[in-house]
Amino acid sequence: MDDGFKYKDEFFEQRGAYKLNQTLDYNTLQYNKTMDYQLEIDGKIFVPGGNIEEQRKRLDGIHGKHDWVWRWSKDLFDFGYKNGWIVVSKTGRIYTKTYTKATIDKNAQGEYHIAYKNRTKPITTLDFIDNRYSNDNSNKEITALMGAAVFDYVKPSILIKQLMCTCVKSDSLVLDFFSGSATTAHAVMKLNAEDGGNRKFICVQLPEKTDEQSEAYKAGYKTICEIGKERIRRAGEKIKEESPLTTQDLDTGFKVFKLDSSNLVKWDNTPTTSEEEVKNRIQQSLFYLVEGREDLDLVYEIMLKYGLPLTLSVKEREFDGVTAHIIDHPDYKVLVCLQPNITLSAVEEMDKEDVGTYIFADRCFADANILSNTEEILKKKDKEMRLF
Repeated sequence: MDDGFKYKDEFFEQRGAYKLNQTLDYNTLQYNKTMDYQLEIDGKIFVPGGNIEEQRKRLDGIHGKHDWVWRWSKDLFDFGYKNGWIVVSKTGRIYTKTYTKATIDKNAQGEYHIAYKNRTKPITTLDFIDNRYSNDNSNKEITALMGAAVFDYVKPSILIKQLMCTCVKSDSLVLDFFSGSATTAHAVMKLNAEDGGNRKFICVQLPEKTDEQSEAYKAGYKTICEIGKERIRRAGEKIKEESPLTTQDLDTGFKVFKLDSSNLVKWDNTPTTSEEEVKNRIQQSLFYLVEGREDLDLVYEIMLKYGLPLTLSVKEREFDGVTAHIIDHPDYKVLVCLQPNITLSAVEEMDKEDVGTYIFADRCFADANILSNTEEILKKKDKEMRLF
């Protein structure tokens, strides 16, 4: 056992020993206004970093990309404090306890609870010699699912699922950098269906071409990525059919992203003396998207630039004839508008939404007057506005 687990409290019999190795506040995390809140403990006010004046500046927008915030949301802190997970040191720093046999977990409904670890012996390779984990069984699994032996040396989903049971929480994000046929995604969905968890997955795979003589190529899969995407679709449908959970309680949806250049047309700054060429370049700049790209592609690029998870729900909405996209963050919503010639009536409709941050493209505003009026409309409700 880690030597750091040297403390005992009134929960020792259920939770085991604990250690104090993490402060609740950090200044190396990406700044998020919703995580920069005040806490009151025994009549004393606490803020991330310990300086109330500095916190006021941050809340007014004067902060770095990485700055002081709490690691836990207010709801998680309230649960942790009520259940004995919080310690205030003599120096005034807040620490969270790490127990040997218990963690704070969250169910599919978003409710916090204490999860206890019941395993009493360390896992060994002997646990996986059962025939269920064999390559033969894994080949049968993917062949039955895909209708052909589209992948060689595939891992059985039951193996990955069993490994996750030993080290993954019910709301963990599972990353597989060598996804192959997407066995990990299959296993995550299976485990969620079994215990009602809310785990998510990120699968990364190079678009390696399949051999033209292979069963995969003959079945229409030109790259390994295509195999993985189709497997996730089919596995999701099969799991939904077999799961006792209702459709709304079981999420088997996924998004597909690929690395590419920016969606924005790059300005041609090659020196020129041709007036006609300058006019052409200005005209081309009005069509700000690279050919073949859509506004939604740029919305996801904006999410990356602002540090928003790509897993968030993005919904298209119309406001007085103007299209915008609302990004549904659990702590705050973000509205992105990229349409030209936005009207103030559209802005007033957008202002009615429960949105914390509004991101507009420069091209949205036909003149400075509409821009300044938009700023004033949003400012009245202390809403944040950014230009992209």
